[in-house]
Amino acid sequence: MACTARSEENMPTPPAEHLPVLVPETMDLLAVEPGMTCLDLTLGAGGHSEALLRASAPDGIVYSIDRDPRALEVAAERLQAFGERSRRLRGNHRDARELLREAGVERVDRVGYGDARQIVLATLRALHRHLEVGGHPHRALGEPPPVDGVAHG
Repeated sequence: MACTARSEENMPTPPAEHLPVLVPETMDLLAVEPGMTCLDLTLGAGGHSEALLRASAPDGIVYSIDRDPRALEVAAERLQAFGERSRRLRGNHRDARELLREAGVERVDRVGYGDARQIVLATLRALHRHLEVGGHPHRALGEPPPVDGVAHG
């Protein structure tokens, strides 16, 4: 099966009514506090950026990256109430360091990453729950347990 790159012209526009998933879990794990500077690597429709802005209020700043100009427009509308605290950057998340440098940002306190974040967070939550009840982390992740204390590689 051939894999083709998606151009900006054929990327779907995120719906304005997009409901982000695992927001409470994301916020629990990121532990955002007022005044923090955060980075959302996959802005999309802005749901996680909105949660980061609320958690970092009253003076925290959230930088959000997306390469799709339509997603940036949709998110700008959703996040307009946060004013200058919401700073959207057009580009690819792989270029985050360069995009932040160009924006004059020297450091961020927290970083979130769209779909991968959701999968990772769900896995971490399951692992955490499993360890809390004395289970084995490899079983929580569906891997075989270590043999003689040596983890499988």
